Amino acid sequence: GLIGTSDIIQDIPAGTYELILTDDNGCSGLSTFELVEADPIAIGLLPYQYPGGANTTCNATLTGSIDATIVGGVGPYTLDWQGPGGYTATQEDLTDLGAGAYALLVTDLVGCTGTANITLTEPQPLTSSAVTGSSSGGSGLDCNGAQDGTIDLSIAGGPAPYQVIWTGPDGFGSTSTDLAGLSSGTYTATISDINGCTSSTSATITAPNAIQITLSATEYSGGFHVPCFGSSAAVVQTTVNGGTADYSYSWSGPNGFTSTAATLNGVVAGNYTLTVTDANGCTATTGITLLQPNVLAASGTVSATGNGFEVSCLGNDGAISIGMTGGSLPYQFDWNGPNGFASSLEDLSGLGTGAYDLIVEDNNGCSTSIGFVLTGPAPISGSVTTSSVICTGNSDGTIDLEVAGGSGVYSYAWTGPSGPAGSSQDLSGLAGGSYTVVVSDDGNCSATFSADIIVSGAMSAVR
Repeated sequence: GLIGTSDIIQDIPAGTYELILTDDNGCSGLSTFELVEADPIAIGLLPYQYPGGANTTCNATLTGSIDATIVGGVGPYTLDWQGPGGYTATQEDLTDLGAGAYALLVTDLVGCTGTANITLTEPQPLTSSAVTGSSSGGSGLDCNGAQDGTIDLSIAGGPAPYQVIWTGPDGFGSTSTDLAGLSSGTYTATISDINGCTSSTSATITAPNAIQITLSATEYSGGFHVPCFGSSAAVVQTTVNGGTADYSYSWSGPNGFTSTAATLNGVVAGNYTLTVTDANGCTATTGITLLQPNVLAASGTVSATGNGFEVSCLGNDGAISIGMTGGSLPYQFDWNGPNGFASSLEDLSGLGTGAYDLIVEDNNGCSTSIGFVLTGPAPISGSVTTSSVICTGNSDGTIDLEVAGGSGVYSYAWTGPSGPAGSSQDLSGLAGGSYTVVVSDDGNCSATFSADIIVSGAMSAVR
């Protein structure tokens, strides 16, 4: 319905226009004009899509691209791209793009424009976390040196499927997601998604400290753990470190000994073995040898004066020599004897006859006793019997000597009115007078005895 009378019409749409031109003479002519318009500018934007559906390989990477297709309008075109973070570009196709909204303004040769918008997506960040198993004591392992650790790996983000590569101590490697049967150490997992995006996480499996047992025993003089042989006085203290509390105790020892106490009280000498078990069932074993002195024993040697006697007829010449074994030095000696005798010496001398008792105590208070009886010969005693009165001038007197006491064999030394009178026990054929004998025994003891041979007076006859 456009009607115009000007020789120029403008700003008109496409279509068919007829011009009737009339001159001053009224002559006219018809002209037809066809105005053709270009097709509208159409823009097609095609983003690259990675496995998993996102337009970038990994979160926060510049791996996106847009393939633009422009039709319509009148070329050549001028392009103006706007994107996130002040991004601009003038080329048709774009690469190395990050996620975000992109707008394209296309201007053709005659100033016609077209616009298109597109949003590039990115995958969620690939994240991972590793959690170790925990024993009752909070460690990753139940026992020091064990291989029962576990790691639970959690993966989020990125497009699945995932590839997992574990590395760890002593050349450890695995492609499993979750791990078991592990020893202590640090384990690192590298996770790759289908686009090669990676995440890494580490977990450290700790082990409780090894169970350490320290045993200490009471110590007596001489380095012994019980004071006396066979005594039940040892005390063993136990100190445990490491492992996981609480601890239980299992003792074994001599003569079938067992105990579950941490401390042993009043035990005998011998070899003891302790096994400690912690709250996780971990064990450690150690032992201790409790020492005792040898049996405290005293032995003695007494003097010998001959003929089976310890003291001679002289008296106070007996002696006792003591030998000690066992116990713990030094020794203390306590002697008691006849007539209130007492001494703290080890060896005695100058003793008379009688019973002597010794108590020996060592440095730990252990004691032993021993006794001795010293004997000596009885004094030499004798009796003399002479013959009855002899006649004057005769030599037929006799002396009968009986001897007792002393020791061993006797010897005799007689003297008479005329000097030595013999060496036998009894004498005969004696003249009148006084006789003396010295009797000596094998122990050099002696006694003197006297006898008189009485002579009658001379006889006379009276008429």
